[in-house]
Amino acid sequence: MSHKGFQEYGNVFSFFFGKIRQNGLISRADKIMKRARWGLLISRLIARIIKYASVVIAFIETSAVTIVIATLLIVAIPIAAVTTGIVSLFSLISVSRRKEDLKRSLEGDGKIVFIYAQRGFDNKRHRFTSNMAKDLANSGYRVFVVSRPVFRDCLTVQKRSENLWIMKLNSFYIFKKRLMKNIDGSRLIYLS
Repeated sequence: MSHKGFQEYGNVFSFFFGKIRQNGLISRADKIMKRARWGLLISRLIARIIKYASVVIAFIETSAVTIVIATLLIVAIPIAAVTTGIVSLFSLISVSRRKEDLKRSLEGDGKIVFIYAQRGFDNKRHRFTSNMAKDLANSGYRVFVVSRPVFRDCLTVQKRSENLWIMKLNSFYIFKKRLMKNIDGSRLIYLS
């Protein structure tokens, strides 16, 4: 299964859905089927299916666990929906507030570098990404560090220096949709 870069998704929800498909049950099921085709004995496969199915059935039949899980879902789903809405609203407001600064940073003919920092910017244990971004910014590139961790680095969009910006993943998708539609693709460099 080919891995897509963060820039190839249309929004933050399709990004996370793609990550789930790459790392989740679908890819695991695909790997299981490939192994089965390459020579696992059918009886061994059926025995494992029966074993895991019996564990799942025993877990589901436990009514106390089912009640606890249902209660957690009833509480967790609205909290997650409200939190997602608030973060998306903050991103929209921040990108709108910084629109003129962001437009000025995109002007000119220079290259624009987007770096996907999975573990955040200025993480003490992972300094390679932040050092690379600072070096590229000092070399004249316009650098946008796209960071995923919530409540690290900045809440939505932050300008660190003349050529260095830090933004959250959902802010990147708003930025891409609103401000990058007229930019020549040959100027864009994506690093993951």
